[in-house]
Amino acid sequence: MISDLNEKIGKVNKIVCNLPFGKQFNPNVNFFNFYSKLLKSWHNILLSGGEMILLTTQKQALCKASKEANFSIKKISQIDVQGLKAGIFKLQLNDCS
Repeated sequence: MISDLNEKIGKVNKIVCNLPFGKQFNPNVNFFNFYSKLLKSWHNILLSGGEMILLTTQKQALCKASKEANFSIKKISQIDVQGLKAGIFKLQLNDCS
């Protein structure tokens, strides 16, 4: 749970996640809002320069949420996930100093 992350503030250097997306998830969800909340929570626990590797089909929502949460994003590769075109993305926490 996100509330359990308070103990980890500034202590994590890497996160790897298969983000919820597409048919396996609620098709009516606003992915930008969902990813924004998730990335803001992860922003708090990552060390400066921390990185994430994320899998999703929701490229636009992830890119917009990443920018809002102060992450730089780089697409690593595209893969097929049960017939859906998904991207593997590397996000890095931007240094605010």
